[in-house]
Amino acid sequence: MVYSDAGMERTESWYIELTAQKNWEPSVANGITASEFFKFVAPNKTEAESGPRD
Repeated sequence: MVYSDAGMERTESWYIELTAQKNWEPSVANGITASEFFKFVAPNKTEAESGPRD
């Protein structure tokens, strides 16, 4: 679970669960898509390296 201060008037939160059985792919997500998550954690990787598309 991530809580992020998005400014004075709001806080954002999201949750993502990764599964080792499927090469650490997202199995549950709330408040973020898989592609958004991969862009956040690996912004310098190519699209092919960044994980599955939604």
